Amino acid sequence: MRFKLILKPVRDRQSLLFNYQYPLQAWMYKILDTFLHAKGYTVPDNGKSFKHFTFSWLNIPKIEKTKPGDSCMVLRSEEIGLVVSF
Repeated sequence: MRFKLILKPVRDRQSLLFNYQYPLQAWMYKILDTFLHAKGYTVPDNGKSFKHFTFSWLNIPKIEKTKPGDSCMVLRSEEIGLVVSF
């Protein structure tokens, strides 16, 4: 099962760490925690339950040019895409 999420930055010129994967994974796990531990994704035919998930890189159409020494990127996109798979 796959979900495509469309996220919107809170404000214009929102900053995002270059190494955003771990905080993003922690946020998603916090949201999915109850579902994953209690039930998971069940296959209808055989009742097998899957509790793992993975996600794609963020699809960020537009960012500001980065400079050496920057620790984050500055988002200029109105929408950011992401695919979550179970």
